[in-house]
Amino acid sequence: MIIVVMVNNSCNQPGQPTSTDEDQIRKIITIDFKKAWDVNDETAMAEFFLDDADLAFPTSDWITGSEAIKGAFNWEQPQGMQGEFEIQNIRFISATTALVNV
Repeated sequence: MIIVVMVNNSCNQPGQPTSTDEDQIRKIITIDFKKAWDVNDETAMAEFFLDDADLAFPTSDWITGSEAIKGAFNWEQPQGMQGEFEIQNIRFISATTALVNV
């Protein structure tokens, strides 16, 4: 899945992120979002998305808007199920926005 992440980027030019910028992104996805996923907290998961965000799961229709995204995360997760979010690559497209292949 591709995730667009907005960060407080410390690099001077797009495409030249610092290790701190990439560490911030890794924390957002692999720690912060994972915590919300692991306890099936749809409100906390939806807070990672902008109000006009889009989300597409491989098995569902295109979902638009933070309220619809919150609803998409409102499902009964099997007891003990945990998320695994491995970052394949990070590409900054502006000083504050990165595309992250997860």
